[in-house]
Amino acid sequence: MNDKLKRPIDPYDPAWAEYARQNPGLRRSLSAADAGDGGDGGDGGDTEIDYSGILPDTFKGEDGKWDTDGFKANYDELASFKAQADERTEAMPKEASGYAFEIPEGHAFPEGFDPETMKTKDEDGNDVEFDVKSMIDADDPDLPALQAAMLKHGADPALMGDIASILANRELRSVMDAMNTADEETAKLGPDASSRFSTVKRTLDARLEPKQVTAIMDSVTSADGLRGIEALLKKAGPPITPSNTKQDWSEMNTTDRLVSGLKGRTKSA
Repeated sequence: MNDKLKRPIDPYDPAWAEYARQNPGLRRSLSAADAGDGGDGGDGGDTEIDYSGILPDTFKGEDGKWDTDGFKANYDELASFKAQADERTEAMPKEASGYAFEIPEGHAFPEGFDPETMKTKDEDGNDVEFDVKSMIDADDPDLPALQAAMLKHGADPALMGDIASILANRELRSVMDAMNTADEETAKLGPDASSRFSTVKRTLDARLEPKQVTAIMDSVTSADGLRGIEALLKKAGPPITPSNTKQDWSEMNTTDRLVSGLKGRTKSA
């Protein structure tokens, strides 16, 4: 069986040392005491293999000796780095959809944000904790394009989580700004701001459909906005306050109008 090593192809392959041992005809260093290299014809003693053209010159000392141990250590380090890079490449998503648009654990909220201010109530009146994941849209129509770009450039999947966190915090800052503005505008209405909002809503409830009322109330974002609605309602009739709340006759059928009129006549009698 032929145990001789084949000539290595990679010039940086450590196997060159064994190959040189098996092939003494390779050119050796001129400083070596070897009869084939112009020595004194002795037994040659310890010979120094010439790795010129095989190892980088950076591994050749000033004394002409080659640092094969240093080369092997460097080679092992590069091999380890390549193995880690291969592992990362193997773990990369193979399709764009593999980049999950999710906020990672340990998300850091914007400075000054208090999750307690974003609590809501469920149908039973119980507190529902704020979930930061609600601030991003997993069905965003631009998401596929972002995922495709991440795949194209071989981005780390963790980057997608960082982007989700950034976008969520941007939305939260907008909410914080809106809340601060609302507080400032409400303060301009004076100490009876709450009752003024309630009066406007009751008046609208008596004259409009629920969806219309909601749309109008949601559009009130300033003190002047509420004052404008108050002025319009005042021209249309007296505001509906708790003391004069009654059903709008325009919404009654004929029978209900008769019953309501009889009740009013009875009270005035």
